[in-house]
Order: sequence, then structure tokens, then C-alpha cells
Amino acid sequence: MKRSLAIILALTMMVGLLAGCAPSAQEPNPATTAPGSAAPGPAAPSSSAKDTIVYGYNGDLGNLDPSMRNTNGSILATITMFDTLLDPYSENYAPKLADHYEVNDAGTEVTFYLRDDVTFHDGTKLSANDVKYSIENNMTSPLHAVYADGVKEITVVDDLTVKVIMEEPSGLLLYNLAHIYIIPADLHAAMTSEKFAEHPIGCGPYKFVSKDVSGEIVMEAYEDYFLGAAPVKTLKGYSYSDDYSRAIALENGEIDIGRVNDAAIESLKANAKTKVMPGLNEMVQFVVLNTTVAPLDNPKVREAIAYAIDRDMIVKARYPNSGFVNSILCAPTMEGYSTDVSTYTYDPEKAKALMQEAGVSTPIDLGSLEIMARDVSDAEIVQSNLAAIGINVAIRQSDVGAFFDIGGNGSMVIGIFGGAWGGSFGHMNEIIGSSNIGEGMNWSSYSNTEVDRLMQQATATADQNGRAALFTQALALVQTDLPMVNLYSYDYTFGAAADLDAVVHINGEMAFYEMSWAN
Repeated sequence: MKRSLAIILALTMMVGLLAGCAPSAQEPNPATTAPGSAAPGPAAPSSSAKDTIVYGYNGDLGNLDPSMRNTNGSILATITMFDTLLDPYSENYAPKLADHYEVNDAGTEVTFYLRDDVTFHDGTKLSANDVKYSIENNMTSPLHAVYADGVKEITVVDDLTVKVIMEEPSGLLLYNLAHIYIIPADLHAAMTSEKFAEHPIGCGPYKFVSKDVSGEIVMEAYEDYFLGAAPVKTLKGYSYSDDYSRAIALENGEIDIGRVNDAAIESLKANAKTKVMPGLNEMVQFVVLNTTVAPLDNPKVREAIAYAIDRDMIVKARYPNSGFVNSILCAPTMEGYSTDVSTYTYDPEKAKALMQEAGVSTPIDLGSLEIMARDVSDAEIVQSNLAAIGINVAIRQSDVGAFFDIGGNGSMVIGIFGGAWGGSFGHMNEIIGSSNIGEGMNWSSYSNTEVDRLMQQATATADQNGRAALFTQALALVQTDLPMVNLYSYDYTFGAAADLDAVVHINGEMAFYEMSWAN
């Protein structure tokens, strides 16, 4: 089965990904905003009739098909226009589109009994066939198939009952299914993903109105939403190139909420019209090393790179308040994280010695250091650190699509990437599992049969403590093999209008349905 980025995607992804997958935050730039990357400043909502929330997001709007969400903009929009069987933010995955659900004793089947009052934005009723189609469609997604990982079969029992059958027990079953967004089967199947994304139809609290090439997106409250119409009628999203630009837009009253850079925190706190909101994150930012290309196929060279990088300098340059040095390929908020694994400090002399032990004659040219626009400052420091130990790279910046093509076609030798892979190290299988070489996001072409075994065993373990211990064992091996060299992690910082009752979930997911203006 093809597996792919969990962003959250972020990217994340892309989130960040990857939501996911979301990618990591845009690079703060206190001097300029890239031409064409920020929409004209929208007018601030009228104080006499605040029926609109204006928000700022990172970079491109991206694909508005939820199974193909690939940017911060598309993640924020799709989680608002679409909905899930279970509430991913509740403690025990409370039913949402599902009225209730049952898991069999073996942990291999879950039966969902759907609510009978859910309609899509075109008025059609939600059915079990829509759920079946959505999960199966997610299974083939090049970005989010991880959320359907291990699904063997989906059976429609009746119009409002659907059964998901797993290949084996999965401790991540409910978490995964809580992150699959339900789409109208007949409509989606009748067209391409790109066509569907032009005018997406979901069953979430807001419905699509319009978008344009500048990155503006407009949504309005769906009056027939099964939990009741949203308190705020209209949403308007605008693209900004970086966190600094959004902070300025917030202070100018052009937006009501957005992620901001650390340097803006004190100014926003001092402004009576704005406030600051910290937010937890599951982000990791790392250097991808292609383990099949010389000299990166030599573990000592990869270890030398791990010691060569001045993570503290990178964090101070980019996230001095919200970032922290982290050489472990796992965020502290993720299941399986442990400090009882190999870690790496900035030690250029040790790095040079390791290069000598590896028998590599320096200087050596590794070609292009592949990045997206958001990671320029990271790349400049990494480039300088590598040059100090005799490894030369030339920074090559690509847009999101081209960057993913370079990673996916195996031509990335070294690059910088990051995202939020969800609440468990198990989702990092997207980038370390050998089954994801070639068709997934294992851009390092990393293969370790013991890591594969541990990850599979952990995923099939229902006991949380046992599962976390197995993930930690796999993490320990990865930290020794170093297919990626982690740089740092960070928490988001959001700014908002002082009178907006704003809600932001983990990984920077703005919960517009839960927001309202103070009286």
C-alpha cells in the first residue's frame, strides 16, 4: 500500500504538510515581502457589525480537495469546509459525523453509525457510501494515505452504517480515522481532484464561496450545519509570505488572526487592539540525506553532518522565543519521544575528525541543497556549517510542487524539510519506512529492517505504554543511522484581535467554528 505524508501537513505541511502534512512556518523577513506573495490588505471588519473573520495564512492556497491538502492555506480551508467521523481534538475521539461507534474485541474492526441529520453543502445527505469512498480515496492519496494505513476493507452495512476492517490490530486506528475528511462520493468520483478543488463541497461548518489567484479565499457559514450555524457568518483568508508580514497586517487591522514571528510578540502585547496566543506544535525541521548517494552512504559522513550544524544559531535567527534546539527526529509532544537516544551538539572539530575517519577527501561538492522559500535562513546557516567541514552545497529554492517532485523522484541528495507528523512517532514511518522509498516520502531512501519491524509492531500494539516503548526503540536506531539530521522544533505563536474569542488547536489549526466576537 502506498503510504505518504501525514501533515497535518501539515506541511505542513505542508502544515505542514503534511497537516497533515503541514510544512513549517514561513521565514520571518523584517525587510520585505516577496512580490506577489501577499494579497492586498483587506479592510478590517466593521466594529459595529462584526460578522467576518479575516485571517492570514502562509504562502500558496494549494489544493482544496481534503485528501490532497498540501499547504497551510489548504489545510486551514479544508478542515473548515469538511468534517470527520470523530473529533480529532477531543480526548477520546468523541463521535462527530458518527452518532456512535463500536470497536470489536480484537481491535480489527470499527463500526460507525452515522448521524441522520448531516448534509453536504449542495443539500445531499451524508451516507455510508460517502464514508467508504472517502476512506478508499484517502488510501490512494500521495499525501495523506497514512491515515488509512492498514485498512483492509470498508463495508457498507446500510445507508447510515459502515464498517472499517483492518489488516491487523492498530493502536492508531481511531487517531487515523479522526483525520480523514469526508467528501461526497458521487460528486468527487465524477471529476478529477483538481476540478473538485475548484469548487469544493463538504459537510463542515463553512462552505466555499470563492477564491482567486492572489490567494484570497472566501467561505460563509453553512446554515444547515448539523451542530448549528457558526457564530461568525463570513471567513476571508489572505496569503502572506511570512510571519512578519502577518504581524504587521494584524497591527494595521488588515487581518484578525494569523501566525506571527517572535520579534512581533512584545509589540502585539503592548497594543490594546491585539493579543498573543501561544500554541503547541508537533513540528520537526530536518536535513534530508540521501543514504544511497556517496559520500552520504557512509554513516560517519552523516554523523559528521549532525555534529557540524549550529542548531542554536538557527533557532536564534528564526524562532528565538518559540523555537528550541532538538537534534532528535521527533517532537517532544509525540508518542515515542525520548531523550534516551543519541543526540548531537555543535562540534565542528569532531565533525572534521569523522570526515577523516570516513576517508573522504575534502572539499567535496554535494550539489544542490534543496529548499522551499520558507527555509532560506536555515539553509544559509547549514550551507556555512557544511563548508566549514569541507562539504560544499549550492542552495536551490523551488516552489512546493517542484520541491516535492525532486524529493519524490529520488534526485534529492540533500535538502531541508519539516512538518507536523501527528501525535505519534508512528506517523514518521512516512519518511523512514522502507515501503515508502520511491512512491512515498522516504526521500533519504533509508532502509532498516529492524526499524520497519519495530514500527509495525508498535502500530499494532493497543497498549499505549508498550506502543510508546517500541516507537522509542525505533527512534533510537534512526538517531544512530541518521537518514535525516534534525535541527529544531518550535511552537507556534498566533496574534489576534483583542476582541476576537479565538481558538487555535495543536499544530496551528484555527478553529473558526469555535470563534466569535466579544460583545
